[in-house]
Amino acid sequence: MRRFFLLVIISASSFLLSEETDSPRPSLTRKYMQRNWTSPKYMSGDWGGVRDLLESKGILITSSFVTECVGNPTGGATQGFTYTGSFGVNLDIDFEKACGITGFGFFISGAWRSGNSLTGEKIHNQFAVQEIFGGETAKLNELFFKETVKDWFEIKAGRLNALNDFLISPLYCQFLNLAFCGNPSSILYNTAITDYPFAEWGAYMHFKPFDMLTIKTGVYNGNTIVNQNKYHGFNFTFSSTNGAQWLTEAKFSFSRSSNFYSNYTVGFFYQVANTQIFADGVGSDPGYYFQIDQTIYDGLSSFLAMIFQPKDRNLMPFFVSSGLVWHGIVPDRQHDALSFGFAYGSYSPDLGTGQTFEALFEANYWIQVNQWLSVIPDFQWIIHPKGTNLPSAFCVGFQMGFVL
Repeated sequence: MRRFFLLVIISASSFLLSEETDSPRPSLTRKYMQRNWTSPKYMSGDWGGVRDLLESKGILITSSFVTECVGNPTGGATQGFTYTGSFGVNLDIDFEKACGITGFGFFISGAWRSGNSLTGEKIHNQFAVQEIFGGETAKLNELFFKETVKDWFEIKAGRLNALNDFLISPLYCQFLNLAFCGNPSSILYNTAITDYPFAEWGAYMHFKPFDMLTIKTGVYNGNTIVNQNKYHGFNFTFSSTNGAQWLTEAKFSFSRSSNFYSNYTVGFFYQVANTQIFADGVGSDPGYYFQIDQTIYDGLSSFLAMIFQPKDRNLMPFFVSSGLVWHGIVPDRQHDALSFGFAYGSYSPDLGTGQTFEALFEANYWIQVNQWLSVIPDFQWIIHPKGTNLPSAFCVGFQMGFVL
């Protein structure tokens, strides 16, 4: 069974990556690319022109479905294979186009997740090997109003995913593991700060005083109860279990051209109340982070992220992730990417559990089949699962994504 699974992945990758030969007959890759990159950017097309008409009136409807199927033929607590899926739908209304209110907008989104976690059921590690697992039900996600002034100022308020706006990089979700996508993940284990598809009441603002500087700040309600599946995202209470969650960051961006850039980010976050202190009692919980995205060579980018928090009250007080993403490494496949990543998180010695660290390596190849379909064969090596003596796990699988 394991050999068959590996053979299917390798065969599919070989077909989609086939290169042009010296034969006078045109390559399948080039013909396939030419045909599919002139196809609609949505799987369902433009709905007979209705979609384009709505967009011209300021109404943008988008949806997507992503599945991640991963198995661990070796290591972990036991071996197995699981499927998990995530369907999302968004409605974005631009009131400037719809009725002339300059810069004003409304956004609402929902998610429906299903499946089982290989990490939770088989490997028993910390960094989930399928990042789309979590909140396995249909639920309301974000719901907010926003005001935008060109590209230098935005404010929004309502039900928000805090980590949609902080600790982000376009390079992170080239990977399947939650340690990378969508944010460096230790902040999720240590605080009540929310990410997709779990939303909380909050307010967010960013502005660009200079072209090279972006400043962001946001405050969110910290409640670990309202996102339970039984509420389906409709628990709108303002009560709090952990007080306010405050995040702020500054990003410095430099570019020599559209293909060469550098981003340097420093951020601070603060959970006001009810963080358990291991020795005794509860208190607040500060933390800070650094991020770097850097072009190394045309198409080749690197990233580094580090998070620090006090060890007397956080499960994982230190986390680091780093990686390389190379777009266009195969001729005629400029939208594809080869990616390598490493992540490491150390457990607090104050826990008293004897847990030390968990680390992982991930490698994959993003195949952008056409504008609405991507396929990613993926390999992960999980070292020291949950900082215990469990055997290191080798994982193999794929992600398939559809823009509907």
